[in-house]
Parts: sequence; structure tokens; C-alpha cells
Amino acid sequence: MPEMLGTQDEVEMKCDQELNDLQNQLLTIEHLRERFVSYQTAFNKLILELARRRQYREAVENIVRGMMSQLSAMTEGVFGHPHISTKTETRV
Repeated sequence: MPEMLGTQDEVEMKCDQELNDLQNQLLTIEHLRERFVSYQTAFNKLILELARRRQYREAVENIVRGMMSQLSAMTEGVFGHPHISTKTETRV
């Protein structure tokens, strides 16, 4: 009987040690998961920011194209008009 109690104590100590080791490993896994979720969130925010900047750049490019088109039309209207001379006249 005392042998069985000694064996039981040994087994119980080993099981407690294994349980502690498993709990420590579980904590490590939980920390890794939290870090992964943080990186994932940051990456998703980065993707959204890149999309926002791309959209903004395209809008600005469209505005510039429109302004250049208007400027080109205005200069053609002034310099392409037959009654307006683009050369400076000198009077003697």
C-alpha cells in the first residue's frame, strides 16, 4: 500500500508538471495569436490606406487633366483666332 501511495504521488507530481508546461505553452500560443491579429489588423489598415491614396491620386490626376484640357482649349481659342495676332507689331 505505501508503494502505491508513493507511485501515486510521483504520478501526480509529473502530471502537475506536465499541466504547468502545457499552460505555459498555451500562454505562448495565445501571445503569438494576439501578435498575429495585431499584424493582420495593421496590414489591413495599410491596404486600406494604399487604396485611399490611389483613389486620391487618380482624382487629382483627373482634375489636372481636365485643367490642362481647359487651358489647351483656352490657348487655342486665343492663339488660333484669325483676328488676333500672336506676333508683336513694331511701328516705325
